[in-house]
Amino acid sequence: MTGHTIVFWSPVSGTGITSNLAATASVMGLEYSTHMLLLGHCESHDIALKQCFYQTHASREMDMDVSVNMGVDALLRLLQNRKLQPNMIRDYTLPLLKDRLDLLPGSGKPDNRFIDLATPWMEPLLSMAKRMYDLVFVDGGSGNSSDWTNSLLRLADVLVVCLPQNRLAVHRFFRMDELQTMLATKKHVLVFG
Repeated sequence: MTGHTIVFWSPVSGTGITSNLAATASVMGLEYSTHMLLLGHCESHDIALKQCFYQTHASREMDMDVSVNMGVDALLRLLQNRKLQPNMIRDYTLPLLKDRLDLLPGSGKPDNRFIDLATPWMEPLLSMAKRMYDLVFVDGGSGNSSDWTNSLLRLADVLVVCLPQNRLAVHRFFRMDELQTMLATKKHVLVFG
């Protein structure tokens, strides 16, 4: 049995993607006994996600403790060397709620460098994570102009679209033909913040 990938994404920035992701995962972790993984894969998403769960000074100390032998960078190395097994993933995470919610530390590399290295490996990594976890929450960021974002949108089993309460932005979103085509075939939730 495999889990589900839930990608939080927005066509525009500043819509609270990471906050919505953290709140949803936290409430589900408290209310349900499912195994969940939070993935803030890129450096910018990872920093924002850690700040939701740790105080700023504790997050800095944690960054010093989390070496290259932990998190998504370590998993990608194992995957590239064909040594990663689903039951190993938990060893590279930080537990937030015991046996319910784990945080996989994001890459220590700059976003563009990480994306270049990880793009061909993201699908097998998510597939492996879904074999270990019931739900894999991913911070998909905003916009839809990069291959990375389009790949995450394609791989999502459920897409959570975070939209602003700006009428112009909402109208623009509903007029984007390629997004509407994708949403017609994909389970999705619209969140207005």
